[in-house]
Amino acid sequence: MVQEKKETEPTTSAELLSQAVQIVGNHYLLCNLLSQRIKQLSDGAPKRVPSQGLTITETAVREIVGGHLRWETGAELQ
Repeated sequence: MVQEKKETEPTTSAELLSQAVQIVGNHYLLCNLLSQRIKQLSDGAPKRVPSQGLTITETAVREIVGGHLRWETGAELQ
């Protein structure tokens, strides 16, 4: 029996990053969000997704793709 891959569930790092860029809106903002979240995780912040076997970077990307993080941009503050 072969299981079909769900279309909404990215499996490769490239797919995850592509989906994260779509969610965030642009790759510059994604880079900033990831760097801040990676620092938080490095400093001991609790992880919001199962992360066994994942690097801190992969965990941060999965948190964004999974909708576990919130952020505001300057446009929303005006």
